[in-house]
Amino acid sequence: MGTVAEIKAAIDRLSLQERCELEALLHPFEDDDWDRQMKRDAAAGKFGALHREAEAEHAAGKSIPLTDILRDFDDDWDRQMAEDAKPGGKLHRLMEQAEAEAKAGKLVDLSGILH
Repeated sequence: MGTVAEIKAAIDRLSLQERCELEALLHPFEDDDWDRQMKRDAAAGKFGALHREAEAEHAAGKSIPLTDILRDFDDDWDRQMAEDAKPGGKLHRLMEQAEAEAKAGKLVDLSGILH
């Protein structure tokens, strides 16, 4: 398997579980690169002005309590999950695929992707 086309074809043949494993394998590298860049930028003082501005706005009462942000996020999450669960939505399609694999006798483990 040497070409991108061959790799894409192989990925298309993976089961849902195998795709999840591949996804988990590939994404930490991006996170690691991002984390290293953020640390370099912080060490170089690139966030100093942003920090001072945030501190000033907080002292002036312009910040939003974290509980409000989390509540809004939770509301948005609930709305998105409701959309995804509708026929044709992401979650609906995922469940249909899992049901088809289960009917075909394949073991389907969704625990790693639903958290």
